[in-house]
Amino acid sequence: MGHRFAFEQFYQPKKQTTFRTRYRISTEKPLNGERVDVKEFYIKFENEYLCDFSDFEIRVTQYLGYQASKKDKIEFGLYYRVSDFISNQTENTLWLRTTWYISL
Repeated sequence: MGHRFAFEQFYQPKKQTTFRTRYRISTEKPLNGERVDVKEFYIKFENEYLCDFSDFEIRVTQYLGYQASKKDKIEFGLYYRVSDFISNQTENTLWLRTTWYISL
């Protein structure tokens, strides 16, 4: 299980500087054995919460991953985002996502 806290600041031309906080919790579970080994599949779940002091967003992901080698893994899954809670213009989006991780 992993946790991540972040505080971000964005500078954009002709726009006001934006600040936001993020918190993410994730877990990864091998489909065989007690840990993810090379040439094995795993499942991964993540929840992320973002707040920019004027709005709130939730991101939920679920992946099926494959550890191809010690330096490569690939994940396929769904990425769901709910945003604009505070402004009462709630937006729901869903993506199919593929991610390839390469360790250098």
